[in-house]
Amino acid sequence: MKHLIIFLFFAVSVFSCQKTIDWDLNAVASLATDSSGNCMSIEVYGAYKVKSPLNDSNYVVVTVNVDSPGQYNIFTNIVNGYSFKMSGTFETKGATKVKLIGYGTPLDIGVNDFIVHLNYSSCAFSISVPADTSGSGNIDTLYNGASGMLASEQHTSVASYFNWYDLTGTRMTEISSDNQPLKKIFYDATNKIDRIDYYTGTGSYTFDHTEKFIYDNSNNVITILQYDQNGTFEDSLFAFEYNASNNVTKKTQYDAGSILDVKTYGYDVSGNLIKIYTLSGGLITDSLTVQYDTRQNNFKQIYPQYAFLDPLVVNDANVNELFYYSANYPVMVTRSNGTQQTITVDANANGKPSDIKFDGTVWFVYNYN
Repeated sequence: MKHLIIFLFFAVSVFSCQKTIDWDLNAVASLATDSSGNCMSIEVYGAYKVKSPLNDSNYVVVTVNVDSPGQYNIFTNIVNGYSFKMSGTFETKGATKVKLIGYGTPLDIGVNDFIVHLNYSSCAFSISVPADTSGSGNIDTLYNGASGMLASEQHTSVASYFNWYDLTGTRMTEISSDNQPLKKIFYDATNKIDRIDYYTGTGSYTFDHTEKFIYDNSNNVITILQYDQNGTFEDSLFAFEYNASNNVTKKTQYDAGSILDVKTYGYDVSGNLIKIYTLSGGLITDSLTVQYDTRQNNFKQIYPQYAFLDPLVVNDANVNELFYYSANYPVMVTRSNGTQQTITVDANANGKPSDIKFDGTVWFVYNYN
């Protein structure tokens, strides 16, 4: 018993006197900077496209100063659905380069600002995700629409527009023209318009810009933004406000950051747009008063959200709202100066609009498959 006690005392004494082992093997290292303390340039590799998962070609390279070898973990924040990271072990001291692998999928166009972290150091870099300009109107796989879908629209004496669809024949993917810009249409997960890419030229197209759609919680378009060929924000184009019935009550148009035009809208109990006011500096400078018939307005049946695609909306800013913001068909417009204009909407056997006449003259013709 005496020997056992002595042994235990010896064992406790030995182990209690041992030096604590430091299991922290992390490297002492930081992201490299120049003599002024500015981060060294971060190299970006690979192409970054909307909804295209990153692969082995997508990575960035950072320069690191290692003061003490050991394990490391270098990573970035997650921006627009993707990020970069790498972990490993530095074996020697000195400057070295580390390749950070890309993970995730870019969700949208734009310039993405990343911050890369290593221990207590951090540096910033940016990646531009442009619109998908890999195809143009003469090489895309296009299909005619299904029976009853809009095939073309003619703005008499101005242009003819042709509507193209995906393989199902029901989702409109492009609108081409004989003398107007090409539109390529992209949708979000809820089948709402996400963006429209615009190309200039006829037959051979050159990508020009993107218009991006922003929605509220009621799925109303509240803002349309413009981005250049590289996905860099250029300007706000339109802002919309709505009432409790989700009718547009105000539209503001911008140009180069300044307000170009403001319109407000008034409705009757049937949901018809009966007043359009043009404002400048908060004062009414012009107005339109609209009368309607009792027929059901089927412009919204041409194609979902076609108000944002119809050339009529783009080219005739004084009257376009009448056809998409009302329950019935307009028949008369009276301007603030007293002049009047008659409107006639003809429909085909399926009830969809076939043409629009102003003062008895055909201005727009809609053709269906």
